[in-house]
Amino acid sequence: MGCLPRLFWVVSGWLWGFWGVFIAVGWVIWLFCPGDGVFAPSENGADAE
Repeated sequence: MGCLPRLFWVVSGWLWGFWGVFIAVGWVIWLFCPGDGVFAPSENGADAE
């Protein structure tokens, strides 16, 4: 049982690092997609306003 907490923190740290990179990429994509083109395509005229 003594090794479990350490393993837990290693795995959780790896997951946080992975999701951190994923979220960072998501932010970059969001910043470079005016009007949230992924969720609200310009065809709808949502970004016209």
